[in-house]
Amino acid sequence: MRQTLRDILEELKNRCKLHTLRDAELKQSVLLRILSALGWDIFNPDVVRLGYRLGRSVVDYALLDGDGVVVLINIYRQRVKLQSQLADLVRLGSRSGARRVVLTDGICWWIIAPDGRRSLVGKTTYTINLYDQSLEEVHNRFRELLSSERLLGAKEEGERPTSGVDEALFEAWRALLDTPDMRLVELLADTVERQRGYRPDYADVLRFVEGLPEKGKIQRSLPPQQASSFSPPPSYFKGKKIEAFVFDGQRYEVRFWKDFLCTLARVLKEKHPDAFEKVLLLRGKKRPYFSRRPSDLRIPELIEGTDIYVETNQSASSIVQLCRELVRLFGYREEDLQIEVQGEG
Repeated sequence: MRQTLRDILEELKNRCKLHTLRDAELKQSVLLRILSALGWDIFNPDVVRLGYRLGRSVVDYALLDGDGVVVLINIYRQRVKLQSQLADLVRLGSRSGARRVVLTDGICWWIIAPDGRRSLVGKTTYTINLYDQSLEEVHNRFRELLSSERLLGAKEEGERPTSGVDEALFEAWRALLDTPDMRLVELLADTVERQRGYRPDYADVLRFVEGLPEKGKIQRSLPPQQASSFSPPPSYFKGKKIEAFVFDGQRYEVRFWKDFLCTLARVLKEKHPDAFEKVLLLRGKKRPYFSRRPSDLRIPELIEGTDIYVETNQSASSIVQLCRELVRLFGYREEDLQIEVQGEG
């Protein structure tokens, strides 16, 4: 019996070693199965073309409609910078008239609508992550962005390739309320201060948002915003060794992932000494990430120049996620923090 898209995605989400697949295995066991479930005739070379040539460049897959290119897909190359690969793919997509370009390592999918412009500037990059996002979210995003029915139907009807703005705004607003961003917390605190003459604690603001009617219980951590268009997902760093990181234009060499976390925290303390205690708001599902009591943490390490400890008993992926939350907490953009790992060109 033919598997549905949901069945395939659920199976892939339960596999924990997708990152170990070679390119040929990735194409066969992940890419082609998903494309087939999305309605593309993978056995018809007039519809799905392997090794599609565009001038001097060759794209791993092209999804075609007659003589026209609908989607270009490349497998992510580990040793080449992500932004460079996306930029090259956008240029090829603009040249060919493709409605979508896709870069994927099987786990994370970066999807862009070229719109005839050859630059990445101003473009919206949609991301799908098989591990980090819910099954429902992954399923809906694939169908919305890459199904043959949606793309070929949009071509016939002359619809714009991007998803509806109203729907995207509604989803973003709902996500913002369900997991409050630090800027929302600060906006509410600022408004109370202007109207009543005192400023509430951030913890009180979070408790208020949690108690809003018909919302149910929400997590008190301050989760990440939409990931930067060109930032690898935290899962990308699993099994890799860090060499250095660049923050706010300054490069710092580190040997271990916990050193990355501690050094970034120290730098933020130096830059924001009066506001640094905001880190105490960052919590996981069961434990805080920062605390003045080392007994609250499994493997605490004191942040230099403070009386605050940070939890260092975390995986590389978790540390990357937390560090991205940290920089956003203090008003920086995610692209202000870049991570260098061994083996990247």
